[in-house]
Amino acid sequence: MRHELSFDPQTRIMTIVVKGAYNLEETIKTETYMKSRTTDLDSYFLLADLREASASLDKEVRKRLQNQMSEENLERVAMVVTNPAVRMIGKVVIATMGKSGNTRFFKTTEEGLAWLKDDTK
Repeated sequence: MRHELSFDPQTRIMTIVVKGAYNLEETIKTETYMKSRTTDLDSYFLLADLREASASLDKEVRKRLQNQMSEENLERVAMVVTNPAVRMIGKVVIATMGKSGNTRFFKTTEEGLAWLKDDTK
């Protein structure tokens, strides 16, 4: 998988850096990774760096993400996006998951992390 995943248990911040297209197999691997790190947590935070992501998202992947993320106990989601088309896709996925109220968009990773960490202290 060319995408990068990491989790910091101290801050409870899950980070994913999407590079290029995001297919169903990668979605399932990401889901498995996330669940293995957050199962015992009441909530956690997500930083999704989409600056290198493809501006398209397969319908099956979108559905899987919507189902997975709506079940997750995400406290806040910071999306790092510079491409307007990718930002629109992100907004659609977040809205269908019911996470719009606790999601913000940023142009840099540092801004997104600062917003997430503001609530992790």
